[in-house]
Amino acid sequence: MPNYQWRRAVPDDVPHIAEISSIALAGYPEEPAIFHELLALAPGGCFVMEMDGVIVGYLVGHPWMKGRPPALNQTIGTLPERPDCWYLHDLSLLEEARGFGAAREAVQLAAEAARAAGLDDVALVAVNGAGGFWRAQGFEPLEPQAGPDGIASYGDDAIYMERRA
Repeated sequence: MPNYQWRRAVPDDVPHIAEISSIALAGYPEEPAIFHELLALAPGGCFVMEMDGVIVGYLVGHPWMKGRPPALNQTIGTLPERPDCWYLHDLSLLEEARGFGAAREAVQLAAEAARAAGLDDVALVAVNGAGGFWRAQGFEPLEPQAGPDGIASYGDDAIYMERRA
């Protein structure tokens, strides 16, 4: 098993996060400004994974509203006054970081962040055919609420999902 650790992200990690996003989520990359904003708004939900001192993955999440995923690659401005879920905005691992449970650990980090924020549920949008992985982590597909952008920005194969924290 490789030597790795999850740690809280800091602003200097954002270029690495954006680079991993462009590789691991080639069809869905986000600009560095998105990650800077989310790190500033919800530092307790932003993590990077290091292997031998090199960042090879990240997890970004924040308080949000069920059924209303924020539009992809757009800033959110502020967090909701009364969030009712933790939104797992993004979990991405480079190929060398896959296959030994790091993603499952990241899901637990997201659940812990939700509970620390007083939220009982975690929501996400699965893309790139990842619905099976998320189902194995306890997420169930649900119909999102209609919104101005929301899930449409994630593409035709996007699946809105939730689970208990």
